[in-house]
Amino acid sequence: MTAAPLATYPEGVEPPTLDGIITAHNRIKYHIHRTPLLTSTTLNGLASHVVQGIHSSNGQDVTLQIALKCENFQKIGAFKARGAMNAVLKYMENEAKSEKATELHLVTHSSGNFAQALALVANDLTSPQKSIKATIIMSRLASPIKKAGVIEYGARIVDCEPHNRVEVCNEEIKRLEAEGKTVAYFPPYDHVDIIEGQGTCMVEVAEQTQDIWGAGTKPDIILCPIGGGGLMSGVAIASKGYWGENGVKVIGAEPSGANDAHGSFYSKTWQPAVAPINTVCDGLLTATGKITYPALIANVDDILLAEDESTIRAMKFIWERMKIIIEPSSALAPATILGNELGGPEDSTEWRRIVKQVVQAKIENGVTGPISLRVVIVISGGNVSLIEVMKMFEELEKPQE
Repeated sequence: MTAAPLATYPEGVEPPTLDGIITAHNRIKYHIHRTPLLTSTTLNGLASHVVQGIHSSNGQDVTLQIALKCENFQKIGAFKARGAMNAVLKYMENEAKSEKATELHLVTHSSGNFAQALALVANDLTSPQKSIKATIIMSRLASPIKKAGVIEYGARIVDCEPHNRVEVCNEEIKRLEAEGKTVAYFPPYDHVDIIEGQGTCMVEVAEQTQDIWGAGTKPDIILCPIGGGGLMSGVAIASKGYWGENGVKVIGAEPSGANDAHGSFYSKTWQPAVAPINTVCDGLLTATGKITYPALIANVDDILLAEDESTIRAMKFIWERMKIIIEPSSALAPATILGNELGGPEDSTEWRRIVKQVVQAKIENGVTGPISLRVVIVISGGNVSLIEVMKMFEELEKPQE
């Protein structure tokens, strides 16, 4: 049985760093999209209403300015393209020239967006000098939409049962190697190169906040969803690196029905994925790993939970008001802020607690005028079945019995 992750990095692992994230950004920036940082006056108003009654030193209500880092506009519709591209490019850089093969086989196990990301990378990096092929081990229960995306990028899918994808992946690697193929395995999230690639979105945020909030400004709070923790780790490490340990609050968001990271974070003892799973956030079902878990413990300040109803309401609001398609896993983070402001079950108590902490710190540091906190929410992706989402929205409109 594999040992549970510890709150320290595994022996021999060089932890992900801000320098590594900046290097990754320079490595991949011509291969990915620079995604927008979007704002909404309506969203600001709702979020500010949630924290009404929290005052600055002059007695005025604190307000919030929200910006969404929209990785739903990334290639393959999710942030995963960043980590996959960084990991493969770095692997290719490190190949000894004398050993470089003219054909490379990329292999992973994933039933979600990383499957599409690795397939995309193989397709994009193939050249007359080097043929790159991807083999993806996917659960037979995986989303048909995501499987279709993998196939469209030219990758090969090997089906497996939901519980044995690692075993099937290992068998497939052995088979390819027995055929004399050069094989490179890339885990979906628990890898330093993947984490540093995912963190590159914050290199862009550090630049984009200057455009929307003015030169010299920075976020006060970063809010990001947590599944396996690859994105959250990269975002947290970059944020603390740019703005200091006490210069920014980094907050995770997790579904109440799949809250293993929340439990691990507060108990300081790693917990496996929740079973049975009870959430619409299908991108956040994986437990944290041996690298992401210690990264989260070291760099994340809090983890908030939201019920599915609040998540669906937040998703509907963003679709309607901001005219962008986001998936439930992305809507989870704004749901932890808006709570019952949109009719959901949360009362925003935990969010208000965090805002009070940040405001109090500003007052103690001598801020005497009105306070308007700047909040960046990472929108992780937008890969959804429109039919399924419409059903979710319809359920919200049904009268309560």
